Amino acid sequence: MVDVLISDEDPVSLRSMEALLKADGFEVESFSQLSKAVAPCLMRKFKTALISIRHKGGSEEAEAMLEPLRMMRELDSEMPLVVICDQESLEMERKLRAVGIFYLLTKPFSSEELRAVVESAISKHNREAVP
Repeated sequence: MVDVLISDEDPVSLRSMEALLKADGFEVESFSQLSKAVAPCLMRKFKTALISIRHKGGSEEAEAMLEPLRMMRELDSEMPLVVICDQESLEMERKLRAVGIFYLLTKPFSSEELRAVVESAISKHNREAVP
């Protein structure tokens, strides 16, 4: 089994991603609040994390939103972080890249695209985990 952490404030989107990945045989742990998705990273290693963010505010909001991602990165520097955004923003992408995300996926996306990104992230994680 493969462990995938998912965080999305939209319950429909969260259930949809969770169902898709579970149907593909992945073990999924999901959270409706990003702040609650950090603590499980202390207790178990995830192969990848899918984090949905909505950025519509100023730089203070962006910094507050990035902090849980930084914490996840500190807890597990090898876990690929896939960030899902509603809209593209060069400034936000730059900030996310500085945190060290693996991939930025913009909504809407297809099931096939999500699968491909997850499989690529897990493949990267597995390569880095080999001594």
